[in-house]
Amino acid sequence: MSDAPLDSNELEAIQDAVREAQQSVDRPVSPTPYISDDDVLPLALIADDRVAESARPAAMRLADRWAELAAARLKHVLKGDVSIKVVGAEVIDGGALREELEKMWTCGLTLSDRAGCAVVAVGGPMISGVAARLLGAEDEEESDEDEDEEETAPTAASLRIFEPVGITLVETLVMRWEGMDRCTIDIDYSEAGTDIQKRELVETDVVVSVTLSVEGPVKGHIRLLAPPKIMVPPPQPIEAVPAAPGAIETALGQVEVEVSVELGRARLSLTELRQIRVGTILALGQFVDDPLPVQCAGVVKAYGRAVVTRGVLAVEIVRRDSMGQVQSLSIGQNTGRRAKVA
Repeated sequence: MSDAPLDSNELEAIQDAVREAQQSVDRPVSPTPYISDDDVLPLALIADDRVAESARPAAMRLADRWAELAAARLKHVLKGDVSIKVVGAEVIDGGALREELEKMWTCGLTLSDRAGCAVVAVGGPMISGVAARLLGAEDEEESDEDEDEEETAPTAASLRIFEPVGITLVETLVMRWEGMDRCTIDIDYSEAGTDIQKRELVETDVVVSVTLSVEGPVKGHIRLLAPPKIMVPPPQPIEAVPAAPGAIETALGQVEVEVSVELGRARLSLTELRQIRVGTILALGQFVDDPLPVQCAGVVKAYGRAVVTRGVLAVEIVRRDSMGQVQSLSIGQNTGRRAKVA
């Protein structure tokens, strides 16, 4: 470091830098804006998104089968030409269903082989329309203004009259669902049980919603609501069939495996290795009568001893590593336990 004094320009530059730093410290810091819990939206996991995408086509197939049978049952109940069409399936947030479900007739379902529940919800003017139809009211033409009006909650009397029809719709769904997925479904007929299942559903982040439109003497819509894992059937277990006695041994009996026998080892320095010539004798770290390890894929399977059979160096198995039984099997080798280098 130089000991030369600072000139006036350098000294003035340092003083300006110090003043600027002091002003930044004294400047009030703006407070961090408060973020409420309502402003934070949970993000669905990628795994949940994948399950939801696979659940939509499964829900559409179920709805197509359900709509046909449900329309036939409604024709018989209402004595009129009723048609039910599948509008579509979408993935929504369960919390968005809270207010809507309060204005609909609902019934909960539980699948024996899946965790969670499903809810069937009937809304629109269908509840009051079915109740009026069952009480003998004549058909009335609905204007376009009525379709734009906000949906209101059905009355208690309309719900009681509609209850048997709603149960019929749910039972048709159960028939189709059990036949398609080969599962067992329990219907919760109690109001308290259905309320618990609705509360569980609205607390779910991802819900598959299938909507069916009803046209005819009455109009309205039916919705099937369930988490994606409810709509996707679990994989069927594969039944294991035991092999016939001796089948595995027969199938694997012709497979060739390589067997190696270690006759011994020796450690040499680089100098000793360079001095190897024809006639050099290398002493192996093993006695003549020591058992030789017989290996298969690097695993010791037995121990043997070196013998000569029909003029060929071989190994006679004297002990199995796992059973400890003495054998008399001889394995011929093309290379022997030769200590002399030729």
